[in-house]
Amino acid sequence: HIKHSVLVCAETVQEWPPVSIPDLTSEHLAQCAALQPEVVIIGTGKTQIFPPARFAASLQKQGIGVEIMANDAACRTFNVLLSEDRRVVLALMLG
Repeated sequence: HIKHSVLVCAETVQEWPPVSIPDLTSEHLAQCAALQPEVVIIGTGKTQIFPPARFAASLQKQGIGVEIMANDAACRTFNVLLSEDRRVVLALMLG
């Protein structure tokens, strides 16, 4: 059972500082980009909450796709993409 926000990829699970969308900074997204994904899925908790557009744009400029969804959908999508051998990062917030 996860008790804090995490970044998950095929190789690792690591703590991730933001608890909810208002806590999200460009540094947090740089942490996602450092894992060199094709796609970052941001899980925003029990409900889908969109961050300011500039956050997605910062990743998209690096050629990284961004999907925002509630945590349950984010986890399902992560598993599907991982099963397709895609380089995907799940950024899961518990807020």
